[in-house]
Order: sequence, then C-alpha cells, then structure tokens
Amino acid sequence: MTFIAVAQGLEIRSAHDAVSDLTLTVLAAAAELERAVIIERTVDGLAAAKRRGVKLGRPRNPRGPKYARVAELRHKGASWAEIAKAVRSSASTAARMRGYRKRSS
Repeated sequence: MTFIAVAQGLEIRSAHDAVSDLTLTVLAAAAELERAVIIERTVDGLAAAKRRGVKLGRPRNPRGPKYARVAELRHKGASWAEIAKAVRSSASTAARMRGYRKRSS
C-alpha cells in the first residue's frame, strides 16, 4: 500500500517495515478520530438546532402554483403522465400534490 499526501509532500510506501507500518497506523488513527469528531459536532449541532425550533430538511410549499395547475389538469381528465410533463415533475409527485396516493394491489 502507498499513502501519498500531495500538498504535504509526503509519500509512504508500505514495505512491511516497522516505521512505515507505524506511520500508516498513526495516520489512520488520526483520520478515524477526525471523522468521529466531525460526526459528534454534526449531531450536537442538529440537536441544538432542534432545541431552538429550527425545522430541518427541504421546505414544503403545499399551496404553490403547481398544485392549482395539477388540480385543474386532473379535473379536465389529464393523465398523471400528462400532468407531470406540464408541471415538470414525476407522475408520483403530481399525484401526491393532488392528494392521491397509489395503492398497491
């Protein structure tokens, strides 16, 4: 195995000697620690945002202009595929906009 850190000008080739193995082990441990710290900070930040009442995720717009267009086209008898093309979404999203849900048979 070879580890190359271009920006630092570091190249370590694992020739199964003790120094290379130790160096790679220390670098792997540091990377693992950094990943754990990032995850911990993310979880803490999300929890703090939740306590402040911040709503996470993609915002929904249930009363947008596309919804009225979906209702109008469906009332006129258009298929979900035609409606989806008109409002530039998928057929399942168009059906969801109208309040219909596909039922499995």
